[in-house]
Amino acid sequence: MGGHHANATWEVNTEVIEFLDSPSAGTHTYSVQWAVPSGAATIYLNRSYRNNDDVGEVIVPSVITLMEVAA
Repeated sequence: MGGHHANATWEVNTEVIEFLDSPSAGTHTYSVQWAVPSGAATIYLNRSYRNNDDVGEVIVPSVITLMEVAA
């Protein structure tokens, strides 16, 4: 997974990752981390840089889906 710069201030680029975990007994804890590379400009999660807070702006949700698949 990785991010990339949008082509315009109003654009939002999507990112997708799939991770298959090996089955095991017990409780599982998962976390998602997001970091800005050293020296990079500010980055925004779920919105564009411009984000004028009007009805025409794109604001997208973050979604995490966990599935248990029977063997």
